[in-house]
Amino acid sequence: MKIGIANDSATAAEALRRVISTGSAHRVAWIARNGLDAVRLCVDLPPDLVLMDLNMPELDGIEATRQIMQRAPCAILVVTAAPQDNVNAVFRALGAGALDVTATPVLLGQPGGEAALLAKIRTIGKLIGGSRDVPVAARLPAAAGSDAVKHLVAIGASTGGPMALARLLSRWQPPADTAVVVVQHIDAAFADQMAKWLGDQIPVPVRAIAGGEAPEPGMVQLARTNDHLTITPGGRFCYDSHPRDEIY
Repeated sequence: MKIGIANDSATAAEALRRVISTGSAHRVAWIARNGLDAVRLCVDLPPDLVLMDLNMPELDGIEATRQIMQRAPCAILVVTAAPQDNVNAVFRALGAGALDVTATPVLLGQPGGEAALLAKIRTIGKLIGGSRDVPVAARLPAAAGSDAVKHLVAIGASTGGPMALARLLSRWQPPADTAVVVVQHIDAAFADQMAKWLGDQIPVPVRAIAGGEAPEPGMVQLARTNDHLTITPGGRFCYDSHPRDEIY
């Protein structure tokens, strides 16, 4: 996989280059020192994936992502220092078209950070590598949810999901007998921040699903882990790690 790096820090860019070079399946296509160069290089030398920093001169990572998706669409993984401290910027980047976000491991000194980054890259590689069969949705258990819940609306979102969810749910008021559950492709480390951010954008509360609770009306319930969200025969949410080959 050809990978572009957009990062104005020479130290971070070199460290990311070394991480990518540890595997034979990936190679660095180019390194951009600012957002404008990242857009230009995506047009001139299209990569399979861009590792995009958020804070760069000339053009920040959010606007660079937006322009890349308009002019030369490709997969974008936000790799930035302390993303938990930049929640609004992270979700704006995801809304602009980035697929996922992770911390820059070399800057935070996290044990296993390089392996985590490579795992993200492999996952995105599977996503963009080809189509796959979509499993048929299971029928909801008759006992699902509280007595007040007659219907359940399930929303799945990936690229651009956070902003699209905010627009949709700010303009639509679910009926009183309807529960709403959202599965947004985002790392579990950011699920609680996602719930808080989305709750600030829409008129109903948003709650991350811990597991064990039932669908509830009057709120949006958000999947919280990297596993599959399911509903038990008794009508309770639970998480299941299988099948592992269905990455989303």
